[in-house]
Amino acid sequence: METTQYSAIFKALGDDTRIKIIQLLSGKSLCACQILTALEVTQPTLSHHMKVLNQVGIVKTIRVGTWSHYRLNPEFITLIQPFISAFATEDLHDETAACKP
Repeated sequence: METTQYSAIFKALGDDTRIKIIQLLSGKSLCACQILTALEVTQPTLSHHMKVLNQVGIVKTIRVGTWSHYRLNPEFITLIQPFISAFATEDLHDETAACKP
């Protein structure tokens, strides 16, 4: 994955409302009306947040009649996990000792 894709993902995750949406969707799918009720936001506001989450691949949308149902994209974890895991496996020894002014 390119750095611009990671940037877009972390930008999407940098919003409190979107984090709350992800928490709501953890382990289940919800209708837009259920998310609206839980967050007490307007429909246009929810649509904006869902569009951002969809664009970066965090959430998938399923249309049922006139309603949209949302769920977390299981492939998202597969895509982001190597990036996050790299932080845990980095050799964090102090390289400043090699620098001599």
